[in-house]
Amino acid sequence: MKRVALAVFAVLFLFASIGKAQTTSTATTYDDHFRLLAGTHGGSDFSNLFLSLDAGMEIPVAKRLEFDLSDGYSPVVHVGGIVIPFEQHANLGTGSANVASGGVLVWVSPGRSLGLNGSVDYSSYSVSIHKGSYYAHGDLVWRKVAWGMPTRFSFGYFRQFNNGIACGTIAACSLPGANGTETDHVQGGEFGMVTRMGAVGPTVIRMTFNTNVGHVLTQGNQFCDGSLGIYIPSCKRGSAVGGGATMGVSFEFPRHRGLENNPF
Repeated sequence: MKRVALAVFAVLFLFASIGKAQTTSTATTYDDHFRLLAGTHGGSDFSNLFLSLDAGMEIPVAKRLEFDLSDGYSPVVHVGGIVIPFEQHANLGTGSANVASGGVLVWVSPGRSLGLNGSVDYSSYSVSIHKGSYYAHGDLVWRKVAWGMPTRFSFGYFRQFNNGIACGTIAACSLPGANGTETDHVQGGEFGMVTRMGAVGPTVIRMTFNTNVGHVLTQGNQFCDGSLGIYIPSCKRGSAVGGGATMGVSFEFPRHRGLENNPF
């Protein structure tokens, strides 16, 4: 399924590139205007499947600074007595999820084509358990006209922080119904791509692609693996390598006519 989705994404890029090859601007003028975004994205991330409804904004300031805010929600939809969850966690069931993100992007190169981005996410989900974690991202961002389309590439590092388990103490974890699920301490590398595919009416259509690979700790026994202060070497948590890939489409408002084909 992943290979099919990636192939479809590649074909869309190919056709858009051919269609715009004769009209692409080669100027280094950037679209530095405020932008509202609405769309959707989905895929697989560390064995978890999801489809998210997204909203956000990009706020350029003084040409070299940009503030980015976004929120993605994966709901549970009820249709005629049928329950359709947009979030599925391996071994934990289905339900809903939300990811809120805020970041700052600084264009550091003389020509403003290279930038450094730092952001923080708060990701929470409610399936058979409810849990939330914070993630920090640090990325190098490169913007240019690629394949005839304005595109941003990002290459970076991410990690989970504020790690722990929901109950937090031996006494609390011993209570009936306590959530002793441990965070996975994930950290790894990521690659992202955002492309303006074209403009229709008052909006500009974007496509996004993101992939990552990272190291995680597998679920342990919090009563002896050190999470609650008691460590027995034979109880040490295991580790694994995982990753994922997601794709999406979003609509950018308002459309700044004459700048649709410029890097943003």
